[in-house]
Amino acid sequence: MKRYTYRILYLEKSSPVHLISGGDLTLTIDPTYPHNYAGIVWYNDAAGATPVTPTSGTADITVKTANQSQGFQTITGGTIQADTVSQADWSGNTEEVNVEFTTIVGATYAQLFWTGNSS
Repeated sequence: MKRYTYRILYLEKSSPVHLISGGDLTLTIDPTYPHNYAGIVWYNDAAGATPVTPTSGTADITVKTANQSQGFQTITGGTIQADTVSQADWSGNTEEVNVEFTTIVGATYAQLFWTGNSS
């Protein structure tokens, strides 16, 4: 009987802490990882020292894939409710992740966290 060993590779990356009123947040990521996860941590300070939970608002995540890199595309489950701990996940070799903030109440800053894995 042959034995096989599988190794799942992963990579993590985060954006700098971003002023929400400054517009969209975009993070360039490694497109060699086809399984992607993104979440947001909310803050009241620019240093990112005080995490908070907003009382309302949404963060809409869109992506640029390696085979469709001229524009951002929506993903299923890409809207994150700011008052709920959640993440978006999608498949595809992705080059960039974009977050558009809508009416975030109770947080002034946000930081995007991305993880990609190979399998």
